[in-house]
Amino acid sequence: MVIGKNTLKLYEYDNIEQYFNYIIESYLNGNLGQVRDLIKDLSNDQKKDFLMYLKYDNIKDYIPYLW
Repeated sequence: MVIGKNTLKLYEYDNIEQYFNYIIESYLNGNLGQVRDLIKDLSNDQKKDFLMYLKYDNIKDYIPYLW
């Protein structure tokens, strides 16, 4: 499956980064089943983008004690 504009509209997100943040927040809240489902809905390219997002983007804002 691919997260497209219609899915983003459903969640009321403007871009895929907001969806990635939703995955991170779900993980931090302990909703691991939800995280699994959200990641499962990503395409392979989007999964790669998500990993790059975790590595290079503002993950420090969510888990500041790791840095």
